[in-house]
Amino acid sequence: MDTQDILIRLGLACFFGLIIGAERQAQQKVAGLRTHVLVSLGSCLIMILSVDIATAMPNHQGDPGRLAAQVVSGIGFLGAGAILKEGVSVIGLTTAASLWLIAAVGLATGAGSFVSALIATLFGWITLSVLGRIDSFLHPKKDKHTLYIEFAQEKIPMLELSHILTEWNVNLLDITILKAEADSSLVSVTFQDMEKNISFPILIESILQIDSVIEVKRES
Repeated sequence: MDTQDILIRLGLACFFGLIIGAERQAQQKVAGLRTHVLVSLGSCLIMILSVDIATAMPNHQGDPGRLAAQVVSGIGFLGAGAILKEGVSVIGLTTAASLWLIAAVGLATGAGSFVSALIATLFGWITLSVLGRIDSFLHPKKDKHTLYIEFAQEKIPMLELSHILTEWNVNLLDITILKAEADSSLVSVTFQDMEKNISFPILIESILQIDSVIEVKRES
């Protein structure tokens, strides 16, 4: 493989990574422009090396897929880093999938399959950009709210608290114990208002009815 061919393949890999990475960067995801370009570029280089090594073997009996196959398993480590747990919700799966896609695009580019790499990149961009907007329209994000509840004891009456929140039909995302001492405790409760009908003064008053509750504050 001559120098010009290598430059074309590496350049196209960067371009394809730029297209997908720009969309992820615009959405302020953990893996953005640089990450996708580097993954695509690295995958392309590994594929080029695989082809060169295979053709350098006697009678071209080398297996070009052996080295390139490790990209598929190795990209899992990057994908895992993009997946985050937020309360009881898991976020970052789409970004992890886009990293896996751009790695495959880089491999295809390195193998000289430019048309398939271009088509996959365009379909990936449409999925992330166009379908993302449709999904946001069909499933709008609910407002997140956080309450800080102080108790006059170490033991927190979770059952009573959960019962009150359930009555308001909220999606409970996270309960974090910020302080737990013998005579007091502090808890943060994060939830989504599923029906956008919460009256916070009434909700706070309901929580204050729990015997050990001292104070309830809403995050501003």
